[in-house]
Amino acid sequence: MKQHFNSKFSIKVEEEICKLYQEGVHNSSKVLSKRFNCNWGTVINILKRHKVKVRNNKESQIRLRLGDKHPNFKGGNISKEGYHRIYADSFGKRRLINEHTHIMQQKMGRPLNPNEVVHHRNGNKLDNRIDNLELMTRKEHIIHHFH
Repeated sequence: MKQHFNSKFSIKVEEEICKLYQEGVHNSSKVLSKRFNCNWGTVINILKRHKVKVRNNKESQIRLRLGDKHPNFKGGNISKEGYHRIYADSFGKRRLINEHTHIMQQKMGRPLNPNEVVHHRNGNKLDNRIDNLELMTRKEHIIHHFH
């Protein structure tokens, strides 16, 4: 069994560690160190030796914990107002946002202005198809619903 100098693992095991790290959303260096019963620094050294790009903390958090990347993700959540909310990148910030707002902003290529709202044409707050969404001013929206 071939080994790298100063490594308690065979080349085959080191290659498996690299493969798991690159493939797995849930396979951080710390998770792999527990799985292979070694120090997480050992895993980092193995990755570097095999020229695998090591994720920094921010990359790991984004990859592991947010939105559809989280292992417990079940499609976002519903706000108390009844809108589907998702974690999304929204013009430089990753945050929880109403899905219909995010879809409209992506279509327009800009954030909503403070006086703009996204209206659901059919009244179903969970129907976020682009053809069901309409951009309105706050004034137009109030007139639509209350007059």
